[in-house]
Amino acid sequence: MAAFSATVLGTCLAGAGGASAETVQATAVTASAGPEGGMHIESSRGFNVRNMSHYTLKLVRIDGDNKFEGRPDIGTTISPGQSQRFEVLYKYLSNQRDDAVYDVLDGSTTVGSFTAKMGVMSADDFWGAAKRYTDCTSTTGTCTHDDENITFLNDAGTVKTITDGQAQAAVLNQWCNESTVAKCTFDIKSRESVLTESHQSGPGYGNDTSSPITKKLTTTEKVGVTDSVEVNASTQASIARIVEMSVNAKYGKTWVSEYEFTDETTLTLQPHTFYWPVSVDPMTRYTGDFTITMGNTTWHLTNVYLQTANPNGHASVTWKERPITTPQAASAPSITGNQHTTVSTYGFIGV
Repeated sequence: MAAFSATVLGTCLAGAGGASAETVQATAVTASAGPEGGMHIESSRGFNVRNMSHYTLKLVRIDGDNKFEGRPDIGTTISPGQSQRFEVLYKYLSNQRDDAVYDVLDGSTTVGSFTAKMGVMSADDFWGAAKRYTDCTSTTGTCTHDDENITFLNDAGTVKTITDGQAQAAVLNQWCNESTVAKCTFDIKSRESVLTESHQSGPGYGNDTSSPITKKLTTTEKVGVTDSVEVNASTQASIARIVEMSVNAKYGKTWVSEYEFTDETTLTLQPHTFYWPVSVDPMTRYTGDFTITMGNTTWHLTNVYLQTANPNGHASVTWKERPITTPQAASAPSITGNQHTTVSTYGFIGV
């Protein structure tokens, strides 16, 4: 059976307690995914099983009538913040009930089970309305349901404090990217001026003649936002906007997303010598705590920092040198840093 792809959740939680049934008029539905053979969904009722916990849900079996026009494969998983879609077939004068049974995984360890119950109750006559049925049970965490959504959550009041940088990055990538249902906020604790590590900031130049050459050399470098955690590009853009709002609210409009430092140096290039610029840039560092709220769970990520270029500071540029042995040996060494792009291009002056 063709699995439905997981989708990012985007609706609010509703419903709790006993089973819910809502009267719905029978209508035809068309979808591009279905069981084997690529069947289109023609007459079914859809249900979303949603994971709003920090656990992973693994579908292990389906008990019941097992008449679907589309469902996930056995063995597929729902990551935190994702969902799976079931299309339960509507059959006239026949009630359809199915229980999707999931293992609740903490890493690779099974810590409980969760059952999403769904069904379509037939109308009493041809012109009547079908009824959609949902319910749920769990041995770990808790669950809610409404007429279409069955949602698994952590226990109410779950709080997790994370101090490790790698673990913080994983949580930020999961919940604070641009397409998430979680709420992410940043509370600034401090602002300070810092300097970057030294790094190559421009192309190198070689004088492969037998006479000194004096030349004005210009170095231009764009410096953006950096952070204390290694998150992906979309997450960094998202958390930068969150921190920017917090910074501007506390300090006024002081956030600088990108700044270009320029340096001009008149340098005498000695014969058969190669030169390359190394810079140390002034930055402003904002340190604070992220709070992430999703479902019943709150994460506290402490002592996370983001830093931006300080346009009021001065970039310090020095020129390193080494002898040229062959033209092929004239490229500058690669010096990398997570806030800069290494430049390893070079040219010869006076050749």
